[in-house]
Amino acid sequence: MSIAGFFKKSITVAKVYGIPVRIDYRWFAVVALSVWLISSNLQGNVIQLGNVRLPPLAPATAWLLGVITTAGLFLSVFGHELSHALMARAEGIDIDEIVLHPFGGLARMRSAPENPRAEFRIAVAGPAASFLFAILAFAGAKIADSGGYITTAVVFFLIAGGNLLLAVFNLFPGYPLDGGRVLRAILWRRSGNITEATRLSGICGILIGGTLILFGIYIMIAPNWRPSQPYGVNQTITVLFADIRGFTRLSEHAPPEKIVGLLNRYFSAMTDIIFAHGGTLDKYLGDGLMALFGAPTTTPEDAANALNAAVAMQRRILGINQEFRAEGLAEIGVGIGMHTGEVTVGYIGSERRSEYTAIGDAVNTAARLESNARGGEILISEATSKAAGNRYKLKEREPITVKNREQPVPLFEVDWQRASGAL
Repeated sequence: MSIAGFFKKSITVAKVYGIPVRIDYRWFAVVALSVWLISSNLQGNVIQLGNVRLPPLAPATAWLLGVITTAGLFLSVFGHELSHALMARAEGIDIDEIVLHPFGGLARMRSAPENPRAEFRIAVAGPAASFLFAILAFAGAKIADSGGYITTAVVFFLIAGGNLLLAVFNLFPGYPLDGGRVLRAILWRRSGNITEATRLSGICGILIGGTLILFGIYIMIAPNWRPSQPYGVNQTITVLFADIRGFTRLSEHAPPEKIVGLLNRYFSAMTDIIFAHGGTLDKYLGDGLMALFGAPTTTPEDAANALNAAVAMQRRILGINQEFRAEGLAEIGVGIGMHTGEVTVGYIGSERRSEYTAIGDAVNTAARLESNARGGEILISEATSKAAGNRYKLKEREPITVKNREQPVPLFEVDWQRASGAL
């Protein structure tokens, strides 16, 4: 048997209400692709729920959640087709089987509906079920999110989005999609001629399919088309800079592999904290980093989240230094500076490479504050202090001058060592 012939085969996996459920062998390839896509996104910094970005997950956890999410999505496809089958039975039509294939599923009816009313009810049953599944999954995501179970909320959200996409796609008015069958039922009822109704709904499907194909080609070849790269926008955010103090001296007395390992451990810990507090990692800067709080999504808690993240970062450095001492490595100190103000955010760069970042006076001011912070210090501007509220005690420092500013910038040091409680 050829490979093509093998993948055209199908197997019966269950009987539901006496209806055989068969799976096309090609379906397993789609399942594997789905698991891989979901798990790889869960391992990266690409999933955000509301103003909270999901921290990267360990590979084993990401793969497990990828399998669970994929199972939920394909059970939804089965539920969609089962709804068609059960409605057809209610209309007196026998069902031969339900087949799941790479492009979705199909409930094979033994005979065609005898009237437009039956055709309409059978056609809308699937999308109605998918909409219901989407609502239930969105509710599950909301409940999980309110309880702090962000990873569970993301799984529910992906399942909800998949069901919503399945329902909307199938409602396109082109035969043989569900929307095309609804259109055929309407035309059939008005004209009384099922042949003509099928022809017209089929033409509509061809036109819609052709339009979507042309649109996809346009996206690929249009030189200035960037659907995922919005134009720059001005918005108020809090910018955080952090840098290791004395790193140059440290790097001169340690082998390269030790330096790389140290930096990777440091960046992994700091990045996890930034993500956990709703921040966006802008970039790594040698032995430093830049993070944004309030971009791309702005919330009233951006400055407070940034300040909590800075304190959590300094606390984590204490633990990292304990680990370094146990390994015979020198301790590190990190200076952090933050400022809140209006910046321009968007994708900036060339046609060949661009990145999402922020530019403006607020960025320069935050960098200036960080350069004045000694190891173990958090320096914030008056703007950040007002935006974040009075969660921590502040010690006023001498104002500093910043390039292109006529007036010195009021400066405060956060007394984070005396702060208590979880962040």
